[in-house]
Amino acid sequence: MSIERILFATDFTNAVTAAETYTINLAKSCGARVTIMHAVEPIAGEDPGEAIGGFIQKLVAESERRATEVSARFNSAGVEASTRVVIERSWKAIVDLASDEKFDLIVVGNHTATSSDKMTFGSTSHKVFFATRVPLLVVPAD
Repeated sequence: MSIERILFATDFTNAVTAAETYTINLAKSCGARVTIMHAVEPIAGEDPGEAIGGFIQKLVAESERRATEVSARFNSAGVEASTRVVIERSWKAIVDLASDEKFDLIVVGNHTATSSDKMTFGSTSHKVFFATRVPLLVVPAD
């Protein structure tokens, strides 16, 4: 089995720095392409209204800007990378995109709230773990 396409999910926090570095190094060693994805969580309700809809669009625009910055780090390291920003629950967006586009591997970072919490998965990584059929690599925060 070869790894040609990696889905790297990020929330742009410092907790995913280790996962980003790991993904860059793994992609370089495999010659894999990477899609950097971020999910903007929707606000409950069918019609969020103009103010909330505008707020969500600002979040999407800021997320696209930050994803481009992450992509530039991958590209400068010699890794072909693209970006994807979606409005969806994070875990569902990761699972659906990985499945629909047939990624070989998903990489996510794991947040740990306290030192006593180190044995638990964060809610997003935990949900992805149980929902995906694509191999998953969870990288702990530094």
